[in-house]
Amino acid sequence: MREKLLRWGLRDRDENVRKAAGKLFRDRWIEDCAGIPEEAPADGEGPPPNFEALQELLERIDVVNSGVENGVALEAMKGFWEGRVDYREAVVFDNLFWDTLSAESVFMARSFNDYCRNEGSNKLEALVEEKMPEVTKLAYYLQRYINVLVEALKRVAQQVPEEDEEEEDTVEQEFIVEQLLHIAHSLDYSDEVGRRKMFALLRQSLSVPDLPEEATKLIVETLRGICASDAAGEREFVSVVLEAVADIHDTIMDEPVDEDVDESFHSARSEVSETESSSKKPKAEMSEEELQDKSIKEIMVNMKCLHIVQCMLQNVGGNLQQNVDLVAMLNNLVVPAVRSHEAPVRERGLLCLGLCSLLDKVILVTPLLFYNFI
Repeated sequence: MREKLLRWGLRDRDENVRKAAGKLFRDRWIEDCAGIPEEAPADGEGPPPNFEALQELLERIDVVNSGVENGVALEAMKGFWEGRVDYREAVVFDNLFWDTLSAESVFMARSFNDYCRNEGSNKLEALVEEKMPEVTKLAYYLQRYINVLVEALKRVAQQVPEEDEEEEDTVEQEFIVEQLLHIAHSLDYSDEVGRRKMFALLRQSLSVPDLPEEATKLIVETLRGICASDAAGEREFVSVVLEAVADIHDTIMDEPVDEDVDESFHSARSEVSETESSSKKPKAEMSEEELQDKSIKEIMVNMKCLHIVQCMLQNVGGNLQQNVDLVAMLNNLVVPAVRSHEAPVRERGLLCLGLCSLLDKVILVTPLLFYNFI
């Protein structure tokens, strides 16, 4: 209910209502969480900043759900940091803070970072540079929490459906990783040592098949920000992302591939696979359940590969035909996916094909006629 009240107030068409809602959040509600009486002190000074109360307030507005993109928590915290200079000056992000992150504390750090960097104030820029960790240290913490998330996801995959305590913990860990990635995306990578450390970490993390889609999307966006903005930087970005895609796709290659098979993403090519299977006998008979599990795994892996490619294409602006890696990706992954008999794979393949057509208008006509997509 608090989250709804805050959303309705901060997004009201009346400016007075929006101001009142912001003041309610940053003054009254946080005082309630801190247990501060309504009567003002005799000396006229307000109560000192209480960051435990701030985290409790974020917990009460369900920051895990309201702190996503376009969520009301971001708007509320922007107004909070703007109106509470005392909290802005007193906040401390020390080693203990980063070692014991929760959903509320990491969102507090992310919102502080966003506010200071987006206001265009030299004073705020200096403040955030002073309080936030350098790139190398943030990469260390990001790697740590990504490892925690991956382990939590593995535990959830192995547990019985009735036990949902681990699943709730996984949601929080995923949120923590996402907020750290938002912070990483905004950092200055002029320091080459920090840049290389973060680049290597993101490249490695992108190859993790179990990583959730939102975290994957943020990793791709951060990688693009780390690479240079020129054509050479874009080629480096595309090459690194497609290497990660190939690594993920290799996870479904449980047995050696015949030498005459040279297509990287043949598992998405349903028609070709059916033709080959009719002419070649499998080395070992598999039960119906094993075949079904293998088929599901192939679909999930191909969906993951296509999602990474989709995120990559959304961050590319050069001509497709001038990048051999993009051309190979189109022919070996996107086109087979569009021709797949599996609806989810085909749908995501069409999304990627549409993004490719924005980079090369010829694709709007030629592939549709050549491959008979429709």
